[in-house]
Amino acid sequence: MRWSLLALVLLAIPAANAIVINEIMYNSTNQFGSANNEWFEIFNNDSVAYDLAGWSVTDPADSVIKGTNFIIEPNNYLIIARYTSEDGGSPCEQNFPDHEINLSLEQTSTNEITAHLANNGLSDENIEFNFYIDGNLSGSDALELASFDSGDVTFAAENLTVGEHIAFVNVTFSGNSVSAELNFSNALPNADVYLSISINKDTNEYWIDASPQNATLNAEVFVAPAGLRDAIIIGGEFPFDEINWGWDTFAMIDGEIDFGAYDLCANILSIGNYNDTNLENNFVCENFTLEPPASQTRMRIKTFTENENYDLNETVFWSAQLFPLEPGTVGNLTINLQKRNSRDSTELLKIENYNISENIILSSNFTIPEDWIEGIYKVRAKFKYSEKYLDSRDSGQFWLNGLKDIGPANITFIKYPSALQFGSFGAIFVKFYAGNYNYDKIRLLAYGSPSQVLRDLNQEGLTTSDVSDAFVAFEIDGVKRGQEVYAALPAFTQQNCDANYQDKDYRIRVRAYMPAQNGWAEITTSDMSVLISGKDVLCVSEAKKSGSSSGRNTVLTKKPKEKNNVLEVIRAPDSAGQGSVFTAEVRLTNNLNTAESFEVYSYIFESHEILTEGGWTGNSQLIKLLEPKESKTINLDNVVKENASLGQHTFRIRAKFGKSAEDADSEIEITAGGEQEAEAGLRVLGHGREDIPITSAAVWRTGKGGNMSVAVIIFILVLMVVVLALIKSK
Repeated sequence: MRWSLLALVLLAIPAANAIVINEIMYNSTNQFGSANNEWFEIFNNDSVAYDLAGWSVTDPADSVIKGTNFIIEPNNYLIIARYTSEDGGSPCEQNFPDHEINLSLEQTSTNEITAHLANNGLSDENIEFNFYIDGNLSGSDALELASFDSGDVTFAAENLTVGEHIAFVNVTFSGNSVSAELNFSNALPNADVYLSISINKDTNEYWIDASPQNATLNAEVFVAPAGLRDAIIIGGEFPFDEINWGWDTFAMIDGEIDFGAYDLCANILSIGNYNDTNLENNFVCENFTLEPPASQTRMRIKTFTENENYDLNETVFWSAQLFPLEPGTVGNLTINLQKRNSRDSTELLKIENYNISENIILSSNFTIPEDWIEGIYKVRAKFKYSEKYLDSRDSGQFWLNGLKDIGPANITFIKYPSALQFGSFGAIFVKFYAGNYNYDKIRLLAYGSPSQVLRDLNQEGLTTSDVSDAFVAFEIDGVKRGQEVYAALPAFTQQNCDANYQDKDYRIRVRAYMPAQNGWAEITTSDMSVLISGKDVLCVSEAKKSGSSSGRNTVLTKKPKEKNNVLEVIRAPDSAGQGSVFTAEVRLTNNLNTAESFEVYSYIFESHEILTEGGWTGNSQLIKLLEPKESKTINLDNVVKENASLGQHTFRIRAKFGKSAEDADSEIEITAGGEQEAEAGLRVLGHGREDIPITSAAVWRTGKGGNMSVAVIIFILVLMVVVLALIKSK
């Protein structure tokens, strides 16, 4: 039997750790060798003697050596061997220290650290503990531990942040000390952490609660327009803990937002003392509405945009909120995106006969083109009903980081005649500056305003609608931003054979147009005055050629056109306030024998000054009457300029059909004050094209500046003379 495989079985031990193995000699170099040379030694660590009778030594083969009566005294040794005189080892010498403590640390739960101790010395020990977390003293304790005994001491590790920590324990005993260190992770308890919002819609008081109530967290709380939660109006980050366990938002909101429908939202950003098991409910919103005051009638419509700044090619998300005056209000809604203090405007939405029976929120998006100009823009909503309207005014504003503003388009007169004779012509040299925008196509037209003192090649008086006539308009394609176009425009004056025109200064207007949805839209206009007098020499020549029975010379006059009586004014006001809106009701009747299209518009004017918004044809409507005697009644809305001069002026309604026109004039008084609804004319970019050949004599040039050469001007004048000669030869 090899002693190295022996296991000492101690039976009926009177005291724990009293009899211990002191030494084992398992590989002696004695000459006898093998198992005969192996031995082990026991030691009585107690203060009393022990009788080893009944004790035994066994091996794995179940061979048993039973002991005989033998008394081992306190602090005495006993060697068990086949031969007791064997050599090697250190028999009868103490191989255990008097004082030895082994220490190890273990994280035994999420918030507990346990110190495991073993007394491997020959003395009982009174042990003192000091426990540290991350270098800070966290607790102290004491333990009595017998020789060759073991024990545990547990310390709490509470209120720790989530993450890595260091536990350190130092023990002292009989003037000695032992320490151990443990790196451990602190995990939070699991819980469903969320916020809830309560709103009293009668008082507009709201409260936000955190659950569980002892949850420590930070949350973002904000107010945004309903439907545009990224468009934060007010908000910030707020703590929720044992002190600030709820947040009263009403005090902050009151006074910082006006009427409208809003979302009050809370979003959990971080949690300090729980592991959140449900992240889907970490964002919560509740809706509330602040009704507009009853006294602010027009401000019952409002617009919002998602951001305060946008770049070119970026998408603008917008919403419009409507609060009806009374249930069942019906009217026409228009929403435009327009540049502030500019005529530039793009239609976003138009709904006619819109029935507002409750609070309504409309929303959509619009991608900003790549050639728009920097500046402040706004989404403007207007709802017209009966004789009134709602206007969002300056809500829904944002800054566009667009192209540099190089100014609006304009027309400059380069050279023109100071005087003309009726029945003659002149060349008007102008420069068109494109300003901020590109134009696929432009047309320039010179006409007399308002007397139609200029005519086209068919002896018809020119008006703004004649921009579509290829014989009088000058057209050029592809005008780029910042470019200049030079043109020579013909000015054919009326013959005045029947003395319909007085000798005086007449206003000559040059206007630039671009294609629009319903024809041509004005870009810019410039005016100048020319003295026109006399009459066409052809009037006298034609009279002499025709002769008379009395031998007197008679003047051959043009037979007046027969009136078609297509226009009937049903209702028109005799007064209107500055900045107000009024409607004229008109009936059109097709008294012709064929289908006809009528352009109908109205305006207030005094001499050469127009006193309504949108230009001479700003409220133009195109009406088609396909059958003879067919009639249709329409309404024409007119916006009086806010700075229109007071007093009596002319209100004109005009119906144009073919080359003919019929006017209905009446007196109207403009008074001070009134409803302030003046609005800049709308400008719609990039709609519609027409390919119409142009025959006017003209020359053009593009660039950043410079003047036309003398040779070019002489060439144009010669060309104009040739054109006039050809006309008179007819």
